[in-house]
Amino acid sequence: MGKTVVLIDDDQEDLDIMKRAIEAVDPSLACLSFVYPAEALRLLQSKELVVQPDFVFIDINMPVITGDKCLKALRKDKDFDDIIITLYSTSMPETVAEALKAAGANYVFEKPVRLRGYVEILTNIMAVQKI
Repeated sequence: MGKTVVLIDDDQEDLDIMKRAIEAVDPSLACLSFVYPAEALRLLQSKELVVQPDFVFIDINMPVITGDKCLKALRKDKDFDDIIITLYSTSMPETVAEALKAAGANYVFEKPVRLRGYVEILTNIMAVQKI
């Protein structure tokens, strides 16, 4: 069975860009996206998904449930110990990046300006996992 990616971002445009970048990196990846973090957490933590995701990408700046809260909720669940969780944002100061890594993020990145930048970042993240 192929690898699965979960995207959590309240901005549909950003989700679409991430989906295009993921498809460019590896078209065989199954991609599930959520604009509502609460819905994503409910589904992920309820074990309703047939497969456990291999990668979770979360935007930091979302209303109600922020990306760092999503990260902390997922890292409390032992089923997510081996899942690669990446957080991203329009701005990623070093202090924020370090705090997110300390909270359990495997990777963090600042949103690139162009699709090519996303593809390069995602290629590096996913190459480490030998898709």
